Amino acid sequence: MLYIYQVGAALSKKARVIKTQLDERHNEKSVQEIKQFVSRLPQMLANKQSLATHTAIAEYIKETTDEFEFQDAIQCEEDFVNCVDNEKVCPFIEDLIAKKEPITKVIRLICLQCATGSGLKPKVLEHYKRELVQVYGLSTWLTLCNLEKCGLLKPQTGTRQYTVLRKALRLTMDESELDPKDKSCLSNKYIPLTVRLSEHIAKNKGWSGE
Repeated sequence: MLYIYQVGAALSKKARVIKTQLDERHNEKSVQEIKQFVSRLPQMLANKQSLATHTAIAEYIKETTDEFEFQDAIQCEEDFVNCVDNEKVCPFIEDLIAKKEPITKVIRLICLQCATGSGLKPKVLEHYKRELVQVYGLSTWLTLCNLEKCGLLKPQTGTRQYTVLRKALRLTMDESELDPKDKSCLSNKYIPLTVRLSEHIAKNKGWSGE
């Protein structure tokens, strides 16, 4: 299990291991040791090819993760799941709308803000609706209505359910709490609710702990 920014170090470590194994052929060995080396050679070469493939994939992904817009999007998502500024209009979302980015990308972030804020303040919700319709056209109104019908977009009312669950089930982690072996490293410090519930069931052998 690797956090996205740990991949480079992991690949470098694997490369050193493979190089050390292949360099063993230069050492003076007995006939038996040479036979053992030859028997392991196909697997070592396969590991080397696998490393090359994974390195190429990592470099391709890094081109995206190094982009400022990607990092801004990650920061926006991280702020929402940590309940930071999720009760007001998000400048990053406004910028995406102004640049007419794919509407699915914009709506996804708005729905995330809505979910983590247990709804959007009426003024914020109306602002997003108005901006989306003005930029993307009247057909967007039907999409917004459908999102409201299924509860993905709604005005903020009552208890802040996500805030309560986030604290009770430790759905997010601070930098100081991060553990490379923890599930939060897979999703930028956030652990999905389903994962925490599964852990609870496994640990307590059921909902009640019996």
